[in-house]
Amino acid sequence: MLEALSRVRSAYDSGAVRLGAFVDTSTATLRLRAEQRWAQWEQNTLLRHRLPRVLFVLVVVWYFAVFENRVWMRHSNYGTFDYDLGMYDQAVWLLSRGRGFMTVRGMQVFGHHANLGFLLLVPFYWLGAGPQFLDAINTLAVVACALPIFALGRRFLRSEWAGLLLAGAYLFHFIPQWMIQETFHVENIAAPALMGAFWFASVGRWRPYWWCVAFALIWKEDIGLYVAMMGVVVFVLFGARRVGVWTFAAGVAWFLFATQVIIRLFSPEGAVFDSLFGALGTSATDVVRTAIVHPTMVGRTLGEHGAEGGAMRMIRPYGYVPLGSPFVMLMGLPQHIVNFLSIQSFTWDPRTHYFMLPFTSVTLATVRSVITRRRVVVSWALIAVMLVGVAATQDQGVGPWTLPGRSGYWPTVTTPRVLAIDELIEGIPDSAVVSTNSVFVPHMSHRPEIYTFPNPWRSSNFGPGSKPAHRSPDRVQWMFIDRAQLTGEDATLFTSILDDGDFEVVGQRDPSLYLLRRR
Repeated sequence: MLEALSRVRSAYDSGAVRLGAFVDTSTATLRLRAEQRWAQWEQNTLLRHRLPRVLFVLVVVWYFAVFENRVWMRHSNYGTFDYDLGMYDQAVWLLSRGRGFMTVRGMQVFGHHANLGFLLLVPFYWLGAGPQFLDAINTLAVVACALPIFALGRRFLRSEWAGLLLAGAYLFHFIPQWMIQETFHVENIAAPALMGAFWFASVGRWRPYWWCVAFALIWKEDIGLYVAMMGVVVFVLFGARRVGVWTFAAGVAWFLFATQVIIRLFSPEGAVFDSLFGALGTSATDVVRTAIVHPTMVGRTLGEHGAEGGAMRMIRPYGYVPLGSPFVMLMGLPQHIVNFLSIQSFTWDPRTHYFMLPFTSVTLATVRSVITRRRVVVSWALIAVMLVGVAATQDQGVGPWTLPGRSGYWPTVTTPRVLAIDELIEGIPDSAVVSTNSVFVPHMSHRPEIYTFPNPWRSSNFGPGSKPAHRSPDRVQWMFIDRAQLTGEDATLFTSILDDGDFEVVGQRDPSLYLLRRR
């Protein structure tokens, strides 16, 4: 009996050894084959490098061409407005002629905002640039944000495909589409520089980092708040303590210099944002004091205005991935708070330029959440979540593939009415003082004086905040009015002007378009 059991055990051990050897051999074979396939993938520069690079370039160029075509046609067909395209176009034109008082807004250029970056655009206006030029560089700037995003994904995930997909998620998020649709705004011009600064900080290249910071700051005063918080992020996340401290100091210094020196110098009557905060105060200093003395009042205001919901509107399309790096979102927090402390509801709308700086920080938080995972498979899973989120929320955007993009936001058809407007505007002398509807201002803003009706007869958004300025209507030599766009007091005022007889009708198309010249 014992001898039989011994033979069975011997046979079992022998079989186990052979089975173990077989399993080891099979595992080794599979591992070898996997390593060979990975080596082949590593050596395949076409699939790993060239193809995603080519696709990235094609997507970026296509995206720019699609949106630039639409925004170009939107302006050509009188779908743009005095605030802000007409105002900014007149501002740069005036600077190029050694002037500075914007009659569209009733303020000096640098009394409105500390837009020193406008000086970089002046040479182009010497060559004949105008509103279409501003819109083109606005579109280019929004699209250019994809470059540092692509670079971050490529560098830290060692994959050009990762960079491509991260950049694609940014481009097809709904906010960049609205930033282009809203036309030129300085926050959009600063955004790629701020993203570039984050990229250079992440790889320790400090000279180009500082160039990006400097370029971003010159476009507007509140970019200093973003830069100050970027200093905190650089100090903590990248361990560059000296750079972080100096960045924080540069941001605070620029904000104080811009608001307390530049704006006050050019607008001693007050800043345009002084009247935006209601009971919280009549100046930036008052708002800060209220936040310190009555923090519950600030918190209650943010809650009533929907600050949390506004943040989630930006975060949700990325599949909540930004929440993996909440510290990075601190960079955009000051502007987000300012937006929702305002009593003007248009600053709470993520489709407006007020959201570009907070959205920039949300996007960088998203990318960092992806590229800092310990396991690559988790990074790729997060990218998949982002793409699904962006696809699921596509109709919040205004691209041609969205429902809003196909329902009238882009007036791309040149109608006979548009041609009639073109003909009437051509009859107005280049140097004449004009009062007109808001949609016509960007087409006639290259002149020392142009007013949005009912200005200058009645002050409307003319001058700083709650202190409106006023100019004599006797200055106006020509009027071009679409009567169908006037309501209430404005319609009554225009009727009285027609009845007074100070102007004669020199051109009229259909019942509503009037071209008037002072007698």
